[in-house]
Amino acid sequence: MQNAVLSLELPALPEHAATIRLFLSEAGRHFQVNQDSISDLKLAASEALVLAAGAPTGSGEPRSVSIGVRVLEGAMDIEIAAAGFDYRTQGNEESAEVADISLAIIQSLFPGALSEQKTDTIRFSVPIKP
Repeated sequence: MQNAVLSLELPALPEHAATIRLFLSEAGRHFQVNQDSISDLKLAASEALVLAAGAPTGSGEPRSVSIGVRVLEGAMDIEIAAAGFDYRTQGNEESAEVADISLAIIQSLFPGALSEQKTDTIRFSVPIKP
């Protein structure tokens, strides 16, 4: 994420879910996001990890997930990217269905969430308390 105020990159493995959730919740607290939105951020982080984990790489190594956070005009912008994974074209039909559900959950929590198929990136904003 360009101009990220905070960033984190980890392997997209289940054991890193708590770290990713903690990172986003603490960023939310730092930027004074309300508690309900912080809970939503933690759920969105878990679902993003499901998307990032996706199908295995050809090398057998786990994919990485990177998270960037920045503040722009009263909102905390979050970008979650999974290196080199397009869940719509890789893996099997079942993993694509799971990924579609994960993306739908993120979009229901943050209606403006954008998924960019080419860059495997999900972007959404969380309002900051005035």
